[in-house]
Amino acid sequence: MTEISSKKSTSSGGSVSSGAGSPYTPRKKLFPESVQVHLDDEFELPEINKYTKQTPVELIKAITASNHIVFDFTLFEHGLPRMPKGNELGILSNLFPTQFALTVVPPMLTIHVRTLPPKPWPLTVAGLPLYLTTDEWSTGYDHGRQGTGPKVLTHLNAKLRVTKGIFEAAVKFFETEVKVDVDYIQWTTGQWKISVADGTSLMNVPSQLAGVLCRYVFASKEVRPPEAALRLLQPTSTVRDDTQYNDLRPGVMVSSGVFSDPSHVVPPRPELYTTSGVLVKNNEGELFITVASHGFPLGEETAYHPTPSGRVIGKVERRLGETDIALVRPDPGLIYTNEIFANPGTTTGKVVTGIRNWEDIQLYSTVYMENPFTGYAEGQFLGVRYQRLPADEPAPLLPWVYQTWLYMGQGTIGEPTDGSCGSVVVDEEGFALSFFRWKDMQGHAIGVSATVLENYGFQIA
Repeated sequence: MTEISSKKSTSSGGSVSSGAGSPYTPRKKLFPESVQVHLDDEFELPEINKYTKQTPVELIKAITASNHIVFDFTLFEHGLPRMPKGNELGILSNLFPTQFALTVVPPMLTIHVRTLPPKPWPLTVAGLPLYLTTDEWSTGYDHGRQGTGPKVLTHLNAKLRVTKGIFEAAVKFFETEVKVDVDYIQWTTGQWKISVADGTSLMNVPSQLAGVLCRYVFASKEVRPPEAALRLLQPTSTVRDDTQYNDLRPGVMVSSGVFSDPSHVVPPRPELYTTSGVLVKNNEGELFITVASHGFPLGEETAYHPTPSGRVIGKVERRLGETDIALVRPDPGLIYTNEIFANPGTTTGKVVTGIRNWEDIQLYSTVYMENPFTGYAEGQFLGVRYQRLPADEPAPLLPWVYQTWLYMGQGTIGEPTDGSCGSVVVDEEGFALSFFRWKDMQGHAIGVSATVLENYGFQIA
């Protein structure tokens, strides 16, 4: 018998308070009363019927009510994902009805089923991100194609950990030795994924770099979701927190104004809704609020909360290159603090006091995000992407930028939606790791590293 701990971290039907003495009104509830919270429900895993192979009802209920299925074993050991062994395989082979196979192809644990179960689904199982599919060949991640060139940068070691120095050496090698245009280089334990220009011969590019396998994708084949701000064209049944808060903090709704071209050349466009980030300061002590730059197009710099019919909170004064981070100078008298909304099961929210360098966070760590469109959301840190930025100027401050690679799940409660852009992603201690940008259909997400703020001379206020 194995003990299972089914841990759920989703918003409850009740109001979420920021604690006694807090100046904030509670977060408007984002989920129906039927959604309950069981933060730490442990029980003995019932025996699987060896004749029918049916998944026990108790287990089905626990799985659908949990973000994390935690056993007394983990599939992430010594810095590497691994396949289940012995009795572990029997336990994991009967988690879902109609399940017929499972595999671990880093970074994912993929479970194959005949019919997808009702959502929500867990974010992780046995320490690894879960991908559910009816496709017997899918692994939940496009690894790309193997390069067949030489092994390079063999004096460096990226098998279990990557550093800025290794990324920079890799970029320099591609630019000066192979002379191949690279859009991004992405790392997770045991593999590189490198986006190269169409037509690049995979016979000439490295097969290994710093001791790690290299796989390649062609830039034109990459389907990246747009960085979507939410447009509320008509009132809908979408649940969102459009409360107008007196005192502001990370995770509240912000919007541009309604666009109208006086010359009538460009058709009118509704306002764009995104999510507020953190309060930062520069070396002179001036304060700014981070927002998603694409939510405030050029010429539409006025920021409102929560809607244009609400209040003006300031204006976008600076954009940090092509990172999608913009800075709003708050209007005089505006109160903004870096205490995020309280997580379910707690009475006070995390206070963002600093920036977490991606070099200092362990792979597969749980990360957190709060926004007005999903409320509380969780993800997993899977790796790092070094992204080339487009630039109109000949020498931009940041020709490349570090981005965090996150897994936000396929069907979890709190899964990011349009409008989540700009949300600060924090670690267990509340340090800012990144700012959410986009998520694909398989649950993989990208956020620009919060270290970008330091590059531009800003720190958490």
